[in-house]
Amino acid sequence: MLFHLLRFLFLSVCLSGCMVGPRYSKPCLPIQPEWTHAPDEAENFTYDDDPEWWLMFGDETLNALIYYAYLQNRSLEISGTRVYQAYANLAISYGQLFPQFQQLQTSHSYNRLSQTTATPPAVPTFQNYFLNFFATWEIDLWGKFRHGVAASYANLQGSVFTYRDVFRSLAGTIGQTYMQIIGFNRKIEFLKENVRIQEKTVRIVHAKKELGEISALDLEQAISVLETTKGTLEQQILQKELAKNFLCTLLGVAPYDIEECYAFPSVLPLAPPHPDVGIPLDIIRSRPDIRAAEQQAIAQAHIAGIATAEMLPAFSLTGFFGWESANSNRLFNGNSRIAGFGQDIAWDIFNYGRLSNNVVAQNALLQEFLVNYQNVVINACREVEDAMVSYIQDEKIVDRFSEAVRATNRTVELSMTQYEYGAVDFLNVLTAQSNLVAQQLALVDAETAHVIDYINIQTSLGKGWEFTVCKDFVSPCRREKIGNIHYFW
Repeated sequence: MLFHLLRFLFLSVCLSGCMVGPRYSKPCLPIQPEWTHAPDEAENFTYDDDPEWWLMFGDETLNALIYYAYLQNRSLEISGTRVYQAYANLAISYGQLFPQFQQLQTSHSYNRLSQTTATPPAVPTFQNYFLNFFATWEIDLWGKFRHGVAASYANLQGSVFTYRDVFRSLAGTIGQTYMQIIGFNRKIEFLKENVRIQEKTVRIVHAKKELGEISALDLEQAISVLETTKGTLEQQILQKELAKNFLCTLLGVAPYDIEECYAFPSVLPLAPPHPDVGIPLDIIRSRPDIRAAEQQAIAQAHIAGIATAEMLPAFSLTGFFGWESANSNRLFNGNSRIAGFGQDIAWDIFNYGRLSNNVVAQNALLQEFLVNYQNVVINACREVEDAMVSYIQDEKIVDRFSEAVRATNRTVELSMTQYEYGAVDFLNVLTAQSNLVAQQLALVDAETAHVIDYINIQTSLGKGWEFTVCKDFVSPCRREKIGNIHYFW
């Protein structure tokens, strides 16, 4: 029996290198060799080698918000717990490489047999003591369990990259929301100043009406413009409060007046110079969502391999040893030993297409993930191009609106002075004041968009996630509740 066992094990080892099923092959990635809107060498741009892009603004409030969100954001912590789920699943997959079923069995029974049967027993009552260890080990001839390990490892890598991508997106969203709140503060200041100017205009027009110099039409028009500006002011206050509530959610806390804890300025920072964006191929290595999509395809390739292996016969070793006796004192006696060993072959020959169709389904899912991987790369390239062209165009828009606001400010002053002396119609004053409000709001929107464009360039290039390196995926308290991962025992 020992000879047959050794021969079977030798054959198993020889065949253990065989892994059936598809092999992952990186698909063709349709990306251009260089960016369409990358800065020319003659342009002024900076090389930002620091992946923590928020440090470029030198804003302590922004730095504190991103760090606090790393500690508290619930979506990020959910993603972190999934990393530990993947670690545990990998350990489970490793365990499948060893005897899949082991069980220690022990029992004690008291038995009484009938003495009135045709052949009454010589001993009508007896006890039985039993202690046995049983094991079954399916040999991984076709790579089914090794495919499982590889798939679990790819899922682990994918969960880590997904965690990093959640933080990359989180940091970018916090930066965008923070800049929007600053923009709202700036617009509120502009609107309050315009309300002050327009209230002064209403007082002047009211005085002229009292003196009979003008009709009531001018007064009503001035009041209409004033109330419209006040309504716009209330709209901006509302939008700012909604943005603050959203920022609280990103920080992982219930909405509260966040300005009590953090100082929000009313002047937008200048967008840093156009950063060095490298080449499109760089984002495949730097963006964690692209790498997570690739790991998903790799894992599915191994799952398809498992489906293929299930169509082939399974070879197993079974064995047991233990002790059995009617007397507890003699349970561990040499004569009480029991043992057995055998080999099993199981093959689902008549599976009515279940196994073969599962192979087709898993292969189709693999192709879906490969196409999805390509699609993620394409969308990533689009995000970079969108951010760069927006950065370039918004910079021009800011310059145009800055000139327009300066000219309209002067127009408001001149038209009001000339109106007081009766040199121009009141319509000129109303038009200038209305234009000033619209142009100031448009200027702030353009300045905010320009700063956000820089943030979008950084996040679309895949920067920001490096902040999480060498840090745990969850808080220490939650890590303690999850427990430790155990390998092999």
